[in-house]
Amino acid sequence: MMADKIFLYVGCWEEHGGAPGLGLLTLDQDTGKLEFLEMLNDRISLNCSLVKPKEGILYINNETCRPAGVNLMSGQILGFHVDPDSGQVTELFRKVTGCTNPVFMSLDPSERYMVAAHHSRDDFITEMVKGEDGRYRPMNVFEPAVVMLIEVKEDGSLGEVLDVKDHNPPEISFNAQGRGMSAHPHSATRSPSGKLYAVCDKGTGRLYMYQIDYEKKQLVLLNSVITQDEREQPRFALYHPTKPFLFVNHERSIDGKHYVCSFRYTEEGGLEKICTVNAFPEGHRAAAPGVHEQQTFQISSDGKYLYSIIHGDNCVAVFAIDQEDGQLTLIQNMPIEGDWPRASAISPNGRYLVTGCLVSGDIASYEIGTDGCLTATGSGVRVKGASSLTFFPKKQ
Repeated sequence: MMADKIFLYVGCWEEHGGAPGLGLLTLDQDTGKLEFLEMLNDRISLNCSLVKPKEGILYINNETCRPAGVNLMSGQILGFHVDPDSGQVTELFRKVTGCTNPVFMSLDPSERYMVAAHHSRDDFITEMVKGEDGRYRPMNVFEPAVVMLIEVKEDGSLGEVLDVKDHNPPEISFNAQGRGMSAHPHSATRSPSGKLYAVCDKGTGRLYMYQIDYEKKQLVLLNSVITQDEREQPRFALYHPTKPFLFVNHERSIDGKHYVCSFRYTEEGGLEKICTVNAFPEGHRAAAPGVHEQQTFQISSDGKYLYSIIHGDNCVAVFAIDQEDGQLTLIQNMPIEGDWPRASAISPNGRYLVTGCLVSGDIASYEIGTDGCLTATGSGVRVKGASSLTFFPKKQ
């Protein structure tokens, strides 16, 4: 049997002890064997990507606040053409978005529009504002933290920014340490119907439901809810492929537990919480605060299982999804070797989960059993800075 090898692109991020670049691997979908081919770029800090297979385009975020050669605070989204035979890439464009730290993006069903979330930063400036009484008072102003609607041109490049929704509240709030709190949109996941976009915001603690008004070329906010506790920072949202269920993981914990929530949603953006489940077994407490976070989040193609990467305790939390009511049950915590596990992806044939570590660079594959549980294949490579993993089919 011919080996069913596919390309795997590794976005490398230089934050938190990582390193910049874009790596090229292959995964053998028959055996789970990983093979490192080469670094395609070792200069640009890259994170979170998606593919447009028909045109052979890899979109990837330059999640930064000051791109090289750009004279303003911003991030960039880059586009590469992928050679389907070799996996080599050719840069097509760099889109300066005008907002810092672009972190996640989705294409609409027509692939003519992109919805992009920008994490932004906590920094703010102080302005002196004159009140109605004629007195000047200091006011803290955050930079925008936005969800953006961007035109996608016929050649796949990104065109004009059509609409921007800033999540920062009109009035500044402060945490217990007196630090100003800003919004941090962190994902923008498209629903199976293509009508909805679920946006998790780590700063506000809310899950937002958007749709696109194609006539006005605008994003329309339909609904938003606190997912668990606004301090726990919802990070990624995943839709069930066929059922009206939506799942959210959280970056932070306030009680030594890590929560994943399940919601029932409607096509009008309605949200009803089904359950909240701890990602650890009973009695286990997470590592010390500040060094443990849920990271990337995957759902099996049949919608039966969830996989949440946890940094600090260095494991994959595996949940079974009840197909009737959307309830979640923790069934496994699979240890991950390496420093700061962050990236993950499920192979197109659904047989393997691949994980990547930001600091140590360890990338490993795990076979997914019929019961959803993971078994290490023993195959691994190292690419320092591994922050995102994206599969691209290899031409046979």
